[in-house]
Amino acid sequence: MDGAAVSATRPKKSPSKKPQDQRSSAHPYPATPAWKCFSGTAVPTEKRGDPLFFTSLMDVHIPFYILAGGMTSETYPSERMVATHFDTAGRIDQVSAGSTMYVSSFAYAPHGAVKALRLGNGWWEHANFNTRLQAEEIGFGSSSDDSSLLRLTYGYGGTSNNGNILSQEINAQGQIWSQSYGYDLVNRLQSASEPGCWRRSRRAASSALPGRGPRSGWRSQPVPACAGCDRTAP
Repeated sequence: MDGAAVSATRPKKSPSKKPQDQRSSAHPYPATPAWKCFSGTAVPTEKRGDPLFFTSLMDVHIPFYILAGGMTSETYPSERMVATHFDTAGRIDQVSAGSTMYVSSFAYAPHGAVKALRLGNGWWEHANFNTRLQAEEIGFGSSSDDSSLLRLTYGYGGTSNNGNILSQEINAQGQIWSQSYGYDLVNRLQSASEPGCWRRSRRAASSALPGRGPRSGWRSQPVPACAGCDRTAP
């Protein structure tokens, strides 16, 4: 049998087809990860099945970072980008979105806590700290040291200062409320009161009743009404 006869009788092979990605029919975007490069770093914008990465439909939600690790900007699915600016020490000194300023003019205490900042509406918030670096005053007003709108002061005790707040004074535009707090032997909040207005205390666990566990919880205690007091227990 000659070569022509052999080629005529041999069945022809159909051209091989590559397996089709079954996901491509359900997802209009590419099935393989797409990559974009930001500041020399390759960032995957789509990696199906991996929750650590965003799909291509969400690739606008990619944050940027400075070398120190702080996030400088983040764009949300709505395409609104919030930018964070840092000073030379790597501390936040401004947060904005386009022409909208959320917070700026940060000032820091020597131990690193925020001492003052200016909100986007023009008002200022500030904090003062004691020698143990605990916030003893928080104010809100028209300048970096003004407390005309709100002033909160905190007391921690003298030699018994273990970090628990023992008292708080709330001064809001001429009205003053004083509150005190008590703790049990393991430093759990046990009582809170506003003299002349309200008092709450936590009932310690007592012996279990038949079919029930130990009883505990908070209870309000009535106090004589004070002149001009319109506040109730929280």
